[in-house]
Amino acid sequence: MERELERALNEYGAKQAIALGVDPSTGEVLAVCSKPDFDPEQYSKYDPKYWKLTPITGTFEPGSTFKLATLMAAVEEGIYNENENFYCPGSLEVAGRKSDVGLPRAAAMEV
Repeated sequence: MERELERALNEYGAKQAIALGVDPSTGEVLAVCSKPDFDPEQYSKYDPKYWKLTPITGTFEPGSTFKLATLMAAVEEGIYNENENFYCPGSLEVAGRKSDVGLPRAAAMEV
């Protein structure tokens, strides 16, 4: 996982990459990784922002990952209609603040 994150940083010129490996059957965390990282034996040579394990300590918007939870809830409640579309304007305003939902423009999502 660490090797692939390092490769992705180099290939895409990203500032940061994080990964979390979880057993889908049990929810057990199998691996956690973030890049850039640091050598714990020489941590004083690194910027303190790299000392923490971002996938665990960071705060993230649920984004597209929550679409699955919403879909499953609709299926379980019997209100899912496979012929319906959901229109997403590309941003959402909550408490007076606009939040980009990660889409470059408005999009319809078919499930």
